[in-house]
Amino acid sequence: MGKRNLVEVMESRGVRLQKTGREYKGLCPFHSDKSPSLSVNPDKGVWHCFGCGASGNAETFLERINPVNGTARAKILNAAADHYARTLEKHPKAIEYLKGRGLALPWLIESYRIGFGDGSIANTAAKRSELKADLAAAGVLTDRGRDRYFGFLTMPAVNDAGEVVELYGRRVEPNPERKPNHLYLPGEHGGVFNARGVKRDAPVILCECVIDALTLIANGFEQVSCVWGAQGWTPHHAELVRARNITRAYLAFDGDEGGEKGAAKATEKLAALGVKVLRVEIPQGEDVNSLFTKRGETAESFRRRIDSARLVRGPAAPERPPASTSAAPVDFRADGEEGAVMEREGRRYVMRGFNAFGMSRMRVTVRAEWSARFHIDTLDLYVAPSRSR
Repeated sequence: MGKRNLVEVMESRGVRLQKTGREYKGLCPFHSDKSPSLSVNPDKGVWHCFGCGASGNAETFLERINPVNGTARAKILNAAADHYARTLEKHPKAIEYLKGRGLALPWLIESYRIGFGDGSIANTAAKRSELKADLAAAGVLTDRGRDRYFGFLTMPAVNDAGEVVELYGRRVEPNPERKPNHLYLPGEHGGVFNARGVKRDAPVILCECVIDALTLIANGFEQVSCVWGAQGWTPHHAELVRARNITRAYLAFDGDEGGEKGAAKATEKLAALGVKVLRVEIPQGEDVNSLFTKRGETAESFRRRIDSARLVRGPAAPERPPASTSAAPVDFRADGEEGAVMEREGRRYVMRGFNAFGMSRMRVTVRAEWSARFHIDTLDLYVAPSRSR
């Protein structure tokens, strides 16, 4: 950052600075400072107070000197998300990127307010100093007043009140300089993506990133959310699990080392909340989106992956019941989320494809579970050998 930027930002907020050598000194505005404890290095673009320990750059200074409360910040982020959404259709490359990801569906773009950062938000803010300060404080603009999401698709996370609490960005153009492909607002992550789409008392599919979650939503899966990257589990995810009374989660993380580590972390967090965790098999080197866009995955074939998901953490295994000469009671029910479910003697059988309202389909997939073990088979109940198995 140039000298003029940081010094002018601080002086515009009432901090009087005096040049001493290559740095500037002044009274710290964040504590009762009687001798100049604030040191500003304009060449490096950083500041530090030797009195109270506060430090940072121009962006963190603005956040501290002019904090934006939650409601005001939500309004600013909501306006920014709307601005990005309006600019998307003007940029063919952004649309082409979405097409390549299988996400260029009008209803999906509108419902999830997918947008694109083209720098115009910074141009608009430059004409209004108050708006510029608000956008900078919310993290939409950088400390130089530039569009943080320039060249990125934007996908907001919205809480139950309809407020934008996080803004995820995905780079569109090739990245030869190895700059980050994924972008978030500064500071701790806010909220959970598609939180309002996650219903109570139903299993949830948890992906590794927003693009993967949107891929499943585009293919008809509604009970879907994601973490903020492989290691992006936050307290907000725990809050959602408790608020929605989620007792079963299917992890659909990438088929690589990062995905394995991320799934392990999410498993520990979910298990601590009493959630039964199952791992959806994603082939090595693939992710949810690449399965659909490169390997011909369909909603039906992905549902089979869910049916065959491997139990990785759950309630303590029950003791094997003793043999009985009398018939054990059978609990049989139709479950809209899982299919037909039968439980007997500590075992659980889940049948998909079974039509609970008629006999038009007799070919079913059966998953038998006991403790952490399972077996999956496909049976055609019109055929006598299958009925005897």
